[in-house]
Amino acid sequence: MHNVAVEPFKLHPSPSGCPIFHNTMVKHGPPSVLWTPERVRDCRARNTRFAGTAADYAYDCTAPRVDDDGFAGGPFRRFLR
Repeated sequence: MHNVAVEPFKLHPSPSGCPIFHNTMVKHGPPSVLWTPERVRDCRARNTRFAGTAADYAYDCTAPRVDDDGFAGGPFRRFLR
């Protein structure tokens, strides 16, 4: 996906069991964002690449679960919020 506006994946409301495999996202700002007050359960992102520009965080998420994913771009003040 190229030029994603805010969140690459809309994981609302309260998803359970979301496989996110083998994707590439390129966007301005933080490469990956998930802003939701809802609980996100059993969602897995594997072999997914996130590329963004300078931002405070590489992954701005309320319920993070990161494994085997790549982040590019930056500079980022911190990796994860």
